[in-house]
Amino acid sequence: MRLSPDGRRLFIALVDADTAHTTIQVWDTRSRRRVRSVRVTGWADVDISPDGRLLALGYRTGGAQLWSTATWRPVGRNFAADAGGVSAQISRDDRALATTTETGVVRLWDIKTGQAIGTALPGVPSRPAAAYFTGRGHLIASYDTGRAYLWDIRPGSLARQACEVAGRRLTRTEWDEFLPGRDYNPAC
Repeated sequence: MRLSPDGRRLFIALVDADTAHTTIQVWDTRSRRRVRSVRVTGWADVDISPDGRLLALGYRTGGAQLWSTATWRPVGRNFAADAGGVSAQISRDDRALATTTETGVVRLWDIKTGQAIGTALPGVPSRPAAAYFTGRGHLIASYDTGRAYLWDIRPGSLARQACEVAGRRLTRTEWDEFLPGRDYNPAC
């Protein structure tokens, strides 16, 4: 269940008993009336973008998908997240998507390109995880059952972290792999 940033709509994901379908119900909070009902295949978790234009659906079978709240249809490519129940969270600037799985995998995706941003963030393997962008959107918090992690996902911070791990300046190939689509400008 998610509340739109403006507080006007409530999004509820109702999973069928056999988990074959999920119905996303959209309620107007002022009139307390249902304004939309969308049925999708499989178990799905839902998040709403800060501007209210996109829904992110994470599927139990793996992967995530963005939907337009104007057309109520999928937009762009599917995000091929890891197998297992996936939750999805849209960043505050609508540029990134975080997916998490029941097996502890946390991944970041570029919404515009549909490409993964680097490799999976470290966490506790085989433990369910959930991720949330902080208010300003440059930090991502993830937790599993009993532990919490905080990552600074600003490109400059990611570059510095990569330099620390590598112990040297990143090559252009490494830069392209871990920071795709960004001008080559290593921090070290």
